[in-house]
Amino acid sequence: MADNPETVGTEYFGDVEIECEPGVLIPRWETAESVSCLAERLFPENGKPTLPRELRVLDLCTGTGCIPLHFHHAFNEGLRRAGVEGDSVDLRLLGVDISKKAVNLARRNQRRLEHEYTGSTQFELSALQCLQFIQADVLKDDSGPTDTNIQALVDVLKSYAKESGEALGWDVLISNPPYISPSSFNTSTSRSVRVFEPKLALVPPDVPGSTDLNAGDVFYPRLLAIAEEVSAKIVLFEVADLEQADRVANIANSTGLWGGIQIWRDVPAETPVELTRSGFKVLGHGNGRSVFCWRGEAAEWLGLEREESDRAQSLM
Repeated sequence: MADNPETVGTEYFGDVEIECEPGVLIPRWETAESVSCLAERLFPENGKPTLPRELRVLDLCTGTGCIPLHFHHAFNEGLRRAGVEGDSVDLRLLGVDISKKAVNLARRNQRRLEHEYTGSTQFELSALQCLQFIQADVLKDDSGPTDTNIQALVDVLKSYAKESGEALGWDVLISNPPYISPSSFNTSTSRSVRVFEPKLALVPPDVPGSTDLNAGDVFYPRLLAIAEEVSAKIVLFEVADLEQADRVANIANSTGLWGGIQIWRDVPAETPVELTRSGFKVLGHGNGRSVFCWRGEAAEWLGLEREESDRAQSLM
């Protein structure tokens, strides 16, 4: 794997080869591990999945488009393993980014993969064609102005639903948002990251009144609000480390909306299991990498008890 994929043009994200270019965040293997884990959890080891007839997946801050493209691949692999390819679940995916350059690159990656799938099954090709990428501002809402002239995400989603004739709701919301605080960017990130990676995709914009401690958390309350607006049953958010994961899990828990909350390390697995200071279950190996939440019928999709909460009861 190249140290700087932007100099060679492509990088593997799971089993999917993704084109890279300067100005768009380079895909990371840790992110791919979380996406793979989510896709795998939707398919029980024994038996057929209990998913809705149409599964709708929304990826915010999509960058190269690597997350929806990899989820598409991993999900189809799950359907094949379950022996239900093409006749049980229609997959709809939408990737969103504030950067026009990123959206154009994501569309280019989609077209290239569609070309590669020409000799594959018609099901796999048609599923990939049910993926779109659009430009929108995730942080913009009715609470006040932002620094961009780009349309607010919710407005774009409403227009998208009206034009496509599809529902406004999305079952799964995934996001790898900017999550590095300004001081961490200047002192803790490597020189290659500061030189080659777009700061827009790494450091959230300044928000009046925020401290450096929570400056990296700016996107998460908004993402959770969007999850509620689109009636998401599952959310998966990437984070910088275990400390930030614990803060984000607390933010999610404070909404009172989620039946279960877990924290995943770089390589999610059922074991080992430990608890954060706040009592949230941490799964897997490596650094703290993702916050995973579910509610309602998603518990059945994931093979979990509906009333299960992964917060330690003794610490609630």
